[in-house]
Amino acid sequence: MLKVGLCAEFQIASLVLGPSDLDPFLKDELRTETRFGFVRIKEVRRWGLSSAASQTVLLNVLQIPDQAELSRRLTLGMHRLTQAEYETIVKEMQQQAGTG
Repeated sequence: MLKVGLCAEFQIASLVLGPSDLDPFLKDELRTETRFGFVRIKEVRRWGLSSAASQTVLLNVLQIPDQAELSRRLTLGMHRLTQAEYETIVKEMQQQAGTG
């Protein structure tokens, strides 16, 4: 998951579901966010790194010269990873977080 930095790895656990599949409390609380549907996710692992540390991992592994270029690529949807890049990112994140 990439927001400000890498925060968690997760799996999508459902197809896209409509808002009617939410329980009443969540349906009311998330009505704007779910107007186009939602997916259920299964959390796989969470990392406690700062956004700067996780972005450094991405820049290094993906061999991107700077933050502006990383942002440009993500904005354009140029963020597909090879299996080797994915495995290296996970390994680096675990080492940085002290869980590997």
